[in-house]
Amino acid sequence: QQSRPRRCEKVLNMMAEMGIDRTDSCYNAYLDAWAKSGLKEAPQRAEALLLSMQEQGIQPDYRSFTSVIDCWAKSKDKEAPKRAEDLLRLMQELDLSGMPNVRPTKVTFNVCINALAKASLRDATAAGKADNLLQTMKNMENAGERDVAPDRISYSAVISAYSRVKGAHAADRAVGLLREMSNSYNIGNYTVSPDTMTYNAVLRTLGNQDRGIEYATQGEAILKEMEALYEKGHESAKPDIRSYNALLTCCILHGKRKSAERRTALRIALETFTKIRNGNCGVTADSFTFSYCFKAFGKLSSGKESDKLIAAAFKWCCASGMLNDRSLESLKASVSQGTAKSLLGVAADEDLRHVTPNDLPCDWRRNTDVVTGGEMTSRRQR
Repeated sequence: QQSRPRRCEKVLNMMAEMGIDRTDSCYNAYLDAWAKSGLKEAPQRAEALLLSMQEQGIQPDYRSFTSVIDCWAKSKDKEAPKRAEDLLRLMQELDLSGMPNVRPTKVTFNVCINALAKASLRDATAAGKADNLLQTMKNMENAGERDVAPDRISYSAVISAYSRVKGAHAADRAVGLLREMSNSYNIGNYTVSPDTMTYNAVLRTLGNQDRGIEYATQGEAILKEMEALYEKGHESAKPDIRSYNALLTCCILHGKRKSAERRTALRIALETFTKIRNGNCGVTADSFTFSYCFKAFGKLSSGKESDKLIAAAFKWCCASGMLNDRSLESLKASVSQGTAKSLLGVAADEDLRHVTPNDLPCDWRRNTDVVTGGEMTSRRQR
C-alpha cells in the first residue's frame, strides 16, 4: 500500500521533467492513492497535496476533496472528525461562491458521516453531528437534489454512531432511523433497505442502555423482524450470531429490576439461547454467546434455576470447544464458587482466581483463540 503514493509521486515528477501538464485527474489519482494507503501520514500528505494543486493553479474538484476527507475518515487522529467536517464545510462554501464542480456528493457526505461515527466512542456529540449531516442530505433531496439522497450506507453509519452512545435518546433515535429506512423501502426506495449490519447496529444500541424492559422487548421484535424477512427471501437481512448475541446483551442489564421485568428478560434470553442452540438461520454459537448466556442466566435467575441454566449452557460451551478467558470469567462471576468448581472439575481447595482455560481440558477450548488486549475470537469466525 505504501508504494502506491510513491509511484504516483514518481509519475507526477516525471511528467514535470518532461514538460507534460499535470491535470486535476492526475492529482486526483495521487490523492486516491493516499486515501487507500492506510498510512498514518496520509491525511496530512493529502491535505498538503490539495493545497499544492491550488498553488499551481489546478482547481480541485469534488473528487479531490472527497479523497482527502476519506483519508481523515480512515485516520485514528483525534482531530480527524473535525478536519473531515471542516473540509465538507469548505466544499459547501466554495460551491455557494460559484466555484464549479466542488459540490459535495452522496459519497462525500457518507465518508464524513463515517468519520464522525468512528469518533462517537470518545466524543458524545459525534453521533448528533453525523445525524445532522444525514438531515442535510434529506433536506437537499427534498429541495430537488436527488443525487445526494441518503442511502443505506448513510443511515447505517449514523445508527452505528448511536450504538456507541448511552442514553434513551440514542436508542430511540436508532430505532426511529431504522423505521424511516423500512418505511421508505416499503414504498419503493430500495437504496435504503436495512441489511444485517443495520439491524445489528440497532440491537447493539438497545443493548447499551440500562433502561426499562422495553429495550429488551424492542430488541426481540427487531430480531423477529429479521427472521421473518429472511424467511421471505431477503438474504441481506439474515440474522447472524452477532444479532442473537446483541439480543442477549439487551437482557443482561435487567438483573436488578423488578421481578416481572427480570422474568420477561429471562424469557427472551432463554428463547434466544434455544434459537442459537437449534441453529436458527444457520447460526453457530461463539465464545461471546456463552459469556452473555452465563451473565444473563446468573443475573436474571437465582438458586437452583440459575445453576441448572448455567450448567446446561456450560456443558454446551465445552462440547462446542468455546471456553476461553472471556467465557470462563463470566462463568466464575455468575455462579457460586462451589458450583463453579464443580462444573470445572477443580479441587475444592483450589483458588478459582488462578484457574485459566489452559488448566482445563484442551477439547473445551479447541475452537477459541486468545487475542491480545482481552478480546476473544473464535477460529470459526476467522
